Amino acid sequence: MASIQPSLLLTLLLSLLLSCTTLASPSTKKRHEEYESKLANALTHYASHIGSVTTSSHQALLEEDGTMHELEFAAMAIANEMNRLSLIRYRLGLDDDEEEEEEESEPNSQLDTADIEKEAMIKDSLDPEEWYAYSYWELHAYFSCAAEFIKSKPIPTPERWNDLRSFYHEFVQQDLQDWPLQNENEPRSYIYTDVSYDPPMEPFQSGFKGRGLKANRRIEKGELVFRATNNTIIFTHGHTWRKFLFALYERHGEEEHQLDSETTCDVLVWSWIQRLVPRGPLVIVMDLDNGSLMNEGREDEGWEDPNVKCGKEDWCDFEYYAIKDIEVGEEILCDYREFAMLNAWVDMGL
Repeated sequence: MASIQPSLLLTLLLSLLLSCTTLASPSTKKRHEEYESKLANALTHYASHIGSVTTSSHQALLEEDGTMHELEFAAMAIANEMNRLSLIRYRLGLDDDEEEEEEESEPNSQLDTADIEKEAMIKDSLDPEEWYAYSYWELHAYFSCAAEFIKSKPIPTPERWNDLRSFYHEFVQQDLQDWPLQNENEPRSYIYTDVSYDPPMEPFQSGFKGRGLKANRRIEKGELVFRATNNTIIFTHGHTWRKFLFALYERHGEEEHQLDSETTCDVLVWSWIQRLVPRGPLVIVMDLDNGSLMNEGREDEGWEDPNVKCGKEDWCDFEYYAIKDIEVGEEILCDYREFAMLNAWVDMGL
């Protein structure tokens, strides 16, 4: 396990607190105060442990009463908060009409045992009583998704999709009983359309990328390949999506052997954030069908080129068209950045 010098940890904490003070815009006052309080508490908690950590002649931390694990988690939590604050500061320099620039990710990156160990450490630090406040990546850790995705994942059967859609409908009914809508409030979750569509593609195992979709017939350039259907689900509230994940996770019971990490982690990564109309509010979207298996392509080094595009003009509108002729058996790939806002989870309270 990598070591963390106490001086470095304090430097990180202090720099993070100082960076918070730059958020002076009145429109972000509440967020500023929330982060300032959160980080002040983190500084108090983790700095109090520094004195109990002994060091070797090489200044390497020695594990003592679990302190090493706390410091490792502190460093990861600090790095995560630094990323969030950087994003907030970046947005303060934008006009309201501009979209966020998406952070680049490594092409076709794979998980390893180190990722599983780090995620298990984060999970151990989470308080289950505070599940309602978990962020996207805390949910990822709590459901042990790194451990799930290092496995070979089977292609979902039609029965599994039907079961998942049935559970969603049960969840919505229960959620409305627990928290009835008031007056003209918009639904917290709903099916996007009543339209069905049989796309010219089928699921398959796509090597190191895992599950994917391939053309089951020749598709001509400009042809509609995929669109939103009556299996497309919208969540207007981030917490309702979070609540759905927990309901799915515990639907067979709360004992360790009954928890459903496999399905929950699938649904978590099958979800994305976008706007349904230009400059409209953000929503969380997922497809409870094989459309969720479509892999990403980019016109960047190290990636396979995409062969479908979201929308014909500037706006996506949940319709994906072939940008080249696609032969039978060829994998269907799209650039997620055309429609998904990859860094917007914090804006949904996640």
